[in-house]
Amino acid sequence: MLSTEKQVIAFKPADGKEKIREGVTNRGVGGLALEARNDRVAKAWIYRYRINGKQFELQLGTYPGMTLAEARQAHREAVKVVEKGLDPRKQRASEKACNLTSWTMQYAFERWIEAYEQTPGRNKQPPTTKTVSQQRGRWRRHLAPRLADFYVRDVTRRLIIEVLEQASQKAKVEARHSLNLLRQLLRYCQKREQIDVNPTDGLTPSDIAASASAPRQRFLSLPELRQLWQAIDDTRADNEGKATTAVLSIPVANALKLLILTGCRRSEVAFMRWDEIKKTEWTIPAERAKSRREHKVHLSPLSLELLAEQRQLAADEFVFTSTQSTGKPIHPDSLSTTIARLQGRARKEHDDRAPLYHLEHFTTHDLRRTFSTQVTEVLMAEPLLVEMMLAHAPPKLMGTYNRAPRWQSQVDVWQRWSEVIATQVPQDFHSKTTGMANYIDTDSEFGTDSNMKDRMKQSANKNHQNSALPTIVTFLDIEASGLKQPYSYPIEIGWVDTLGNSDAFLIRPHPEWSYWDESAESLHGITRQQLMTEGISIQEAVKRLEEKLDVETVFCDALSYDTFWLRRLFQAVKKEPSFQLADIYQLYDGMDTKQIIKMTNLLNKTSVPHRAQADAKRYAEAYCATIND
Repeated sequence: MLSTEKQVIAFKPADGKEKIREGVTNRGVGGLALEARNDRVAKAWIYRYRINGKQFELQLGTYPGMTLAEARQAHREAVKVVEKGLDPRKQRASEKACNLTSWTMQYAFERWIEAYEQTPGRNKQPPTTKTVSQQRGRWRRHLAPRLADFYVRDVTRRLIIEVLEQASQKAKVEARHSLNLLRQLLRYCQKREQIDVNPTDGLTPSDIAASASAPRQRFLSLPELRQLWQAIDDTRADNEGKATTAVLSIPVANALKLLILTGCRRSEVAFMRWDEIKKTEWTIPAERAKSRREHKVHLSPLSLELLAEQRQLAADEFVFTSTQSTGKPIHPDSLSTTIARLQGRARKEHDDRAPLYHLEHFTTHDLRRTFSTQVTEVLMAEPLLVEMMLAHAPPKLMGTYNRAPRWQSQVDVWQRWSEVIATQVPQDFHSKTTGMANYIDTDSEFGTDSNMKDRMKQSANKNHQNSALPTIVTFLDIEASGLKQPYSYPIEIGWVDTLGNSDAFLIRPHPEWSYWDESAESLHGITRQQLMTEGISIQEAVKRLEEKLDVETVFCDALSYDTFWLRRLFQAVKKEPSFQLADIYQLYDGMDTKQIIKMTNLLNKTSVPHRAQADAKRYAEAYCATIND
């Protein structure tokens, strides 16, 4: 009997013998042998066994490819199969057949990505070419090096975590996207019976050290926008549109300004085409929109002025043509690079001589957030209306029952935002608006609009008469468990009037009110436990509002949300409020331009506390300072 590695090495047929076979010890388990032949270098590990009284042989492997220890392990496993009454030869054949029909991860990915390209998503449209390309890139960079050659059935949860943790060390965002890719890929395999259980089920970004960081909150104040606009003007190229490393090309400069004026995405602006523009309307086709829905944008006189300059430079189909390549549009990345360069952040070594180096870091996407924040705060535009202007999908319930686009209201916001920009840029206001009015008077390809013309001329006249403004006004603010409707609910209400009266209280949630958004908690700092211990009952909250708010109209800064939350509070006790909410913007109707700008500046100078009474007090103080000036 052979029992050591040395004996196995020395084992060979004697002279004159063709082959020799000798038993091998294996912890008392019999049937293992080693066979050597004169005409072969390799020696065969043989297992002899009986099933139903018949003797069979199975070659387990060959030496030295399979060591003595490995042969013993394979032998013990084969013995267990026999003990179950199964033939290990047939089992091996079955495994071989299974391997022939099993997919490798690389093969599975190729099949899945082909199906992914054709499958509509939540927006009922297939993914864009860019999205598909990004998925291929993630597979190639982060996943394929470790997973491509594995059979799908052999990919374990532990392996996936190891691969994604490694990706997370390079880029957390890419690791999260890679997790989603694997989840979809393995779900595809599961449906095609390559695996019984998806190993990514229940796996979260925190499990791979890729938890999402806090959402970016950066937006530019009006003074910062003024500095950005001035920096764009100061670094513009000459009229030939040529750019060096020190200056911006005219197309890039004008595209950046259009981003500020419209709040559109950088790719939407960069690839803007002349045939998408009709008079004062720009229609972004569905195939170019991230939402895959056609989207309309109003072009204000200031926007049209930028396009008029571009018309003189661009004779091709694209509005913003590259100065480096005839007939091609500027690349969206060039806008991001320009913003980084103006801040001295385009390279690893920062340039403290850059015109905007002193500002807190911001990106091109932060300009979109700036538009959203400023038109909501400065112009008191309804948040849901702004969401429509940004081409965001509405909340599911509202998207189902309310499909009114409210186009004229959107036009009004874009128009008033343009007027704010026109009054804030560091140029003489009168000459600027006069120039725009003259431009509109011409018979341009964009057409004319008498209402728009009148409005711009009225804005240029700062001394127009304003109607009487009320001196006693009540401002109310509501903090909520989140923004998601119909599940969110009020958790704090505060109000302040211009006489100095005020009240505020936390509200203990109704037993059926369970929705809680942690991102909302991070803003207002109110915990659900705090509501349970410090909040008053819904009945008491309604009673305090009714007793202390002895007015017909109360002003708020988010009419649609605040109306929903107030109504939910009163409906919980089956009552109707004795007062009505009104949009703060209605107060602007009685102000002249100087007062509007003053109140806007006062609000911009104070941070948003995100606590109900403090937010209401912020508006009351700004209003009092404005009308008493």
